[in-house]
Amino acid sequence: DLLSHSTMACVSARQQTDSVVVYADRDNLTGLPTGRALAALLEDTIAGASPEKPISVLQLDIDGFGAYNEGAGRDAGDRLLVALASEFSGISGDTGTVGRLWADEFLVILPGCRAEDAAYRAEAARRTLAESTGSLGEISLSIGVATYPRHAADAWELVRKGREARFQSR
Repeated sequence: DLLSHSTMACVSARQQTDSVVVYADRDNLTGLPTGRALAALLEDTIAGASPEKPISVLQLDIDGFGAYNEGAGRDAGDRLLVALASEFSGISGDTGTVGRLWADEFLVILPGCRAEDAAYRAEAARRTLAESTGSLGEISLSIGVATYPRHAADAWELVRKGREARFQSR
């Protein structure tokens, strides 16, 4: 009947909408959260934070990736991004989250992590990349570290400060 057909159409449209939201929140290649999902997570994490429990972010950019991707081919570049996404996930620990912002940029959210400890994890990320890509040529990692509330008053400023620190690290 018309009512059940209409109800099924609404359910189907809702399922399609949910799929689009999931797709928008997860990177298709790596399966990591996207920038959109990271922004929401970071805002929620900061909203529940206390001064005794800082929140640090690492902004990671794979330098030389574009040239590698062009030279070795897109499939090889995709395999490298997937492998590095997995390696970076290990650096985030049990409470942190790694996401892919775009192309060759990642963000690591580290709740309860002081700036000094985040810098240590940043160096671990740099070592991981060097070990993983040693034979791949001119690939390196630029990393910016920023900590709430020490460097920023909100999520947007924290990401901006992390990006500025990343640019200064080059």
